[in-house]
This record gives sequence, structure tokens and C-alpha cells, in this order.
Amino acid sequence: MALPYWTLTDLEDRLSAETVRQVFDDDGDGTADTAAIARLQADCDSFVEGYLRGVYSLTAVRAAPPNQVKRLSLDYAEVVCAKRHGEYVRRNWKDLLDALTKELMAIRNGVIRLDVEGTPEPGANQGGEVWDGGDDLTEVAPKVFIGTGGMGDF
Repeated sequence: MALPYWTLTDLEDRLSAETVRQVFDDDGDGTADTAAIARLQADCDSFVEGYLRGVYSLTAVRAAPPNQVKRLSLDYAEVVCAKRHGEYVRRNWKDLLDALTKELMAIRNGVIRLDVEGTPEPGANQGGEVWDGGDDLTEVAPKVFIGTGGMGDF
């Protein structure tokens, strides 16, 4: 199994150790539950990877995660924490989710690129298609004008 993009320490740096304990101490023993943190890591990573899939090689992203991917996964963790316990994470989770989704869509659409040069960035022509006019496709139909109005089927 692949390592998660962020650690418990990263989450505590983002939200504070006390907030993480309050949100994830389900059994009341004074520490964040490891199973709940592991589930959150998996959920956050898969949420971000759902947008990266098809544009980036997830194998390459997992091998050397750019900081931006780690940050986006932590952004989603913040959304989940605000949704799970809004009394501790006092942020509007819907606004956070909207902003995160907008940024991930910009990455998916190629408006924003990850914060690296080279792998895992796709080629500049990623998604394009080139045809040299050879015999690999059916023959182009001849242009035909229909009617007297000068408009036709080309």
C-alpha cells in the first residue's frame, strides 16, 4: 500500500494538535485514534487523485508527491474535519470544499499545473490528436454544394 501524502504531524501543523485530538479522539483516551486518521488519509488522497487521474500518472505522483498534492490532500482533510466537528474546526466546510474543487478542476483542465518541472507533469500536447492525412482513416468526402443559396454540405 502506498504511503499517504501527509502525516499526523502535518495535520496537526495545519489544524493544531489539540484540534486534531478533539476531532479524532473517538474513544476518549486523550489521543487521536490511528484508525480514524488512516481512514481520513485514504479518503483525502483518493479525493485528490480522482481529479488527477487521466491527466497525471498516479504512479509518478505517488513516487515523488509534489508539495501541491500534499497541500490539496490536507485541504480536503480540513474540509472533512470542519464537517465532522464544526464546533472544533470553525470553518464553513462547504466554502472550503467549493474552493478546493475549483482548484482541482483548474488542475484537471490544465489551467494550473503542479509545482514541479518534469515528472509527473504531462507533455504540453497531452490530450491532442494528430492526423497526417494518410490511409489510417476513411477517405474525406468530397465537398458538395446543395441548392442555389451558396450554402452547402462541406
